[in-house]
Amino acid sequence: MTTLSGGKTVTNKEALSMDATKEMKVSNVVALLGITSRNVKSRTDVIHGLALLSYAFRESNPIAIMFASVLAACRDVDYTNNEGRPLTIDDFAKESEKFGVTKNEIAEIYNRIRPAFSITPRLRSIDMAIEIFTMPGYAQEIPDQILTRAKQIYKDTINKDDMSKSWDSNFSLGCIYRACKEANFPYTANDLEKIAARFGISAEASLIVQANQKISRVLNLPPIVIDPGIFIDRFVRALQLGDTGREDVIIMEANEILEYLRKADGINVGTPVSVASASIWLGSIAANDPFSPSQIKKATGSDDNAIKKVAYDIEKKIGTTLLQELEDSKKKMK
Repeated sequence: MTTLSGGKTVTNKEALSMDATKEMKVSNVVALLGITSRNVKSRTDVIHGLALLSYAFRESNPIAIMFASVLAACRDVDYTNNEGRPLTIDDFAKESEKFGVTKNEIAEIYNRIRPAFSITPRLRSIDMAIEIFTMPGYAQEIPDQILTRAKQIYKDTINKDDMSKSWDSNFSLGCIYRACKEANFPYTANDLEKIAARFGISAEASLIVQANQKISRVLNLPPIVIDPGIFIDRFVRALQLGDTGREDVIIMEANEILEYLRKADGINVGTPVSVASASIWLGSIAANDPFSPSQIKKATGSDDNAIKKVAYDIEKKIGTTLLQELEDSKKKMK
């Protein structure tokens, strides 16, 4: 049942009619979702009221604004239901679709409301973490099977160590990080930190790595050796050269350097990310299209000093002199 603004009570089916929908109040949405928290109710009223005054939402579906405002309020006050579970956008969509409002509409408005109100949600569950990577219009390219594996890792870890939940955002992201590593998927802890930041979620790459290490200990999971080659294509594309041909040449040269490094049994001269970054730097030099370590750092997240050190170590292993040739060419230009 839904109570409309005039005090009239109707069934959900009746509320679907155009006339009834016009009478919907944001408090009705709160009730439909089973939320009894006064904090959510009061915060919803503030967010919804200001959203209605904003020119940015003038063309938006008013019912969608209501659902998005309640979602924003839930995230802002860190709401969990009677089961101790935060409501996800899928929970909202189950109710909103009865009123012709899609998950995409809620997500689009919520992602405009969130920064406007400086809302910084906490990842209270793996479902909230996965929500980031499945948010309509904001998909981050992580395959569903990896996210499913992350949920299993989360569940298994909680069952063995209930205190794991206290790790908060970094724990949930650590589960996704572990699942990515198991699938040899090229996402780093830095990537997860940056993606979380886009949604106002506080996370740190170093703590995500620590969470992954603790998860591995709790579940007695074997260490995973990542080949740097899985990062090459993605890192080079992240340089945003605007020229696929240039990118392809650098990728080819970087992969060739890595192949020489494997044959020289030197693939572990640094972390997988630093080795990939250094190989891209050397590859760009070999392609006569050199980039600086600081430029590559922006694309890969690896420290530029680490890139330089690992690049010199790679050259020692494979016997090339690209860095010396680069220095010589710079001197000639002076």
